[in-house]
Amino acid sequence: MRTMEQEVMKAEKGVEKLQDKLTALMAALVASLATDNGKILSTSQNYAKVSEVDNVYREFNNDYQIAFLVGIMSMLRKRDEAIRAYFAGIGLETGRSSQVTGLTKQMQSYMTDFAKGDILIMDLKRQLTSAIAGGSSTASVIKAMNVSLEGQLQKYYDRYLWDTLMQYERINNLFYADKFKLNWFFYRGGLIKTSRVFCIEKNDQLFHRDDAEKWRFDPNLPASGDGIYNPLVDLGRWNCRHFLVWITDKMAGK
Repeated sequence: MRTMEQEVMKAEKGVEKLQDKLTALMAALVASLATDNGKILSTSQNYAKVSEVDNVYREFNNDYQIAFLVGIMSMLRKRDEAIRAYFAGIGLETGRSSQVTGLTKQMQSYMTDFAKGDILIMDLKRQLTSAIAGGSSTASVIKAMNVSLEGQLQKYYDRYLWDTLMQYERINNLFYADKFKLNWFFYRGGLIKTSRVFCIEKNDQLFHRDDAEKWRFDPNLPASGDGIYNPLVDLGRWNCRHFLVWITDKMAGK
């Protein structure tokens, strides 16, 4: 069974395909704008077409993105089964937690809001309005939009979904750790070139819950504007792909 980090990496490749679909739909909208000698005209009719971004995104959502997000929800349910299998493997049999059921419902609601893409739609409208005002050629606008969208959708997923999935996994594990009164865990996930010092120092190390409470004072913990930090859920904060492997006192040799 893949880890959540591996599942996210696999899903990131799926987002690349989604980007291609959204780019093609936006290119078709740009191509429909009125031009003169290949230059997009700054007319009321063209500005009115900016509102069609809503329809473009709706088509993208209905035809491609919703199915993709449904697949992610299916993956989360399988992850819950894998988590319960892990605890059963260390001698802690459990049925599905009612807390996890509630968390899953909350995640489904979050996915619905995420799919609406309100922030992304506003960005697309802003870009299209700027293109019309600039009087650029259709070809140059499509090219520029391709470059912009190449990272735009990925950034949207990076900011609003991937971290949420990692937190979902950690909270799911924590429900069972609390149920069985587990106090020890390994900080797992490995290291990459962009790993932060905070995570490098903790990777593969064994910790107690009391140790984690001190992390909020760790000078290497990345700062956050909201000031909210749960060490057992947020770990190294944004873009952190590490996870905790909970073990019994006996396994920890305590």
